[in-house]
Amino acid sequence: TIALSENAFDCTDAGANVITITVTDDNANTDQCNATVTVLDTISPTAVCSDTTVYLDGSGNVTVDSTYIDGGSTDNCNIATIALSENVFDCTDVGATVITVTVTDDNANTNQCNATVTVLDTISPTAVCTDTTVYLDGTGNVTIDSTYIDGGSTDNCNIATIALSENAFDCTDAGANVITVTVTDDNANTDQCNATVTVLDTISPTAVCTDTTVYLDGAGNVTIDSTYINGGSTDYCNIATIALSENAFDCTDVGANVITVTVMDDNANTDQCTSTITVLDTINPTAVCTDTTVYLDGTGNVTIDSTYIDGGSTDNCNIATIALSENAFDCTDVGANVITVTVTDDNANSDQCNATITVLDTISPTAVCSDTTVYLDGTGNVTIDSTYIDGGSTDNCNIATIALSE
Repeated sequence: TIALSENAFDCTDAGANVITITVTDDNANTDQCNATVTVLDTISPTAVCSDTTVYLDGSGNVTVDSTYIDGGSTDNCNIATIALSENVFDCTDVGATVITVTVTDDNANTNQCNATVTVLDTISPTAVCTDTTVYLDGTGNVTIDSTYIDGGSTDNCNIATIALSENAFDCTDAGANVITVTVTDDNANTDQCNATVTVLDTISPTAVCTDTTVYLDGAGNVTIDSTYINGGSTDYCNIATIALSENAFDCTDVGANVITVTVMDDNANTDQCTSTITVLDTINPTAVCTDTTVYLDGTGNVTIDSTYIDGGSTDNCNIATIALSENAFDCTDVGANVITVTVTDDNANSDQCNATITVLDTISPTAVCSDTTVYLDGTGNVTIDSTYIDGGSTDNCNIATIALSE
């Protein structure tokens, strides 16, 4: 026989193994020698890969090892290592990445397979808002972008867009406006926050004045509003009020009056201009006459004024004068005299009426007699007249007759 000290080998015997060989003849005589049996493993392992999905962490990274992708690799002996061609992923790897997996056994036999590592980013960004104040421009508008309201929004990867629910404002938005800000990262994850956009209008309106002429009414008054003096005032938003420093005028204001006009917009911005209001009184007074009777005095004269004939003349402002075409009467005017009465107001408007002045002389003459002596003529008669006996009779007007009883 030729007997081997070891004839069965396995993976643990890989390499050189010294065995003893015993040779025995038919008569039981023996001899021995040694032999080296080199055991080799040349069978590659079987690499089995499994696809996997991994998720980036808050720092935008994820690390994988063989447990993520080994689908049950085997070897006739023992697997020593399973190596990945890439095992660290970040935001730039989002999506499907094909890696090579190398399976090596204890005896350096290798095999490879491919695995698809799908990298996902499911962490929403952190939206941080800050309130802001903006000012309308000369057209009544203002447009903002994310730089006005972003208070430091962050994402584990990269922010793609910061969208505002409203970014264009006009006069109707003056005041506080709450908008929604949506922060979206490169992988469509979103977060929202609210920002208050305070819209201010600090531009004053442009006040434009025009002068005007107004006329007092029958009561001596006139009231105006902004339509009389507004020469085209403008504001890029809206004019709320046009206020006049004086809007009611009467007879004391006849002539030029400078007033201040204040234009205010909806947001309390103001501008001023001045306007000259020329107030005119063009309404004539109403002349009312009444007839009167007057009496000559002892000198045969009488003088009257407006109180004798004014029947209640009126004016919307004030009567300055009541003038009579004739105011002095004497004996030649005894009887009815029609005069013209002119009523003039403070503003040179006038009206006329007629009055009848009845002049009466009711003062009796003074009779003065003087005795006289007369002589019968040759017929035995004598005739006398007033000259014989008038001792200087007088009258305030004129003696018409001196009659003798005989």
